[in-house]
Amino acid sequence: MCRARSCRYPAAYYGRVSASTPAVEVELVVDNGLVDIVASDCDAGIRYGASLEKDMISIPIGRAAADRARRLARYVEAHGCPETPAQLTTHDAIRYRCRVASAPWTLQAGGKAITVEPATRLVLSVNALNSGLSYARAGMGIIAMFRNWLEDDFRAQTLVPILKEHWHPLDGPRLYYPNRFTSNALRAFIETCQSKVSGDE
Repeated sequence: MCRARSCRYPAAYYGRVSASTPAVEVELVVDNGLVDIVASDCDAGIRYGASLEKDMISIPIGRAAADRARRLARYVEAHGCPETPAQLTTHDAIRYRCRVASAPWTLQAGGKAITVEPATRLVLSVNALNSGLSYARAGMGIIAMFRNWLEDDFRAQTLVPILKEHWHPLDGPRLYYPNRFTSNALRAFIETCQSKVSGDE
């Protein structure tokens, strides 16, 4: 049995594991918070590179992402579109609370990372990512999320990107685990992830 914790689990990996090692049972635990996988009795987890603990071993399982500010088209029409990161402080924002406080938004200007504290309209738990999108679609304000969560909205034009020249590049999602001595089930899962990433390149 391979027990993995994930905030947004790529189904394609499970399909390959199931086909190549049908005896392996995979249990998925979905939690968008920063969870201790050892204390939670999980074999591995998935996080974006910037949030990994330094003592974890990890492999890439997806392309690099970007943390981006986005907004519903109706909101842009009603309130205008910010042209600089500083102008975000005058617009309504939908933010997520990570552990104790709402994290500032990270953008870039002049090739350097900058942080912005937008005007908060609504604060949600990190476990309410889908709810945040619903509020953004309803026109309540700007939301900053990873692009892979928003591709469907971009295609449907229910959300539109803003400040694209200031998007901050981030390391992509990584599968991580506590040590190199893994179970046969987890090793099969790791090898499947590695082969899929190599095939996608």
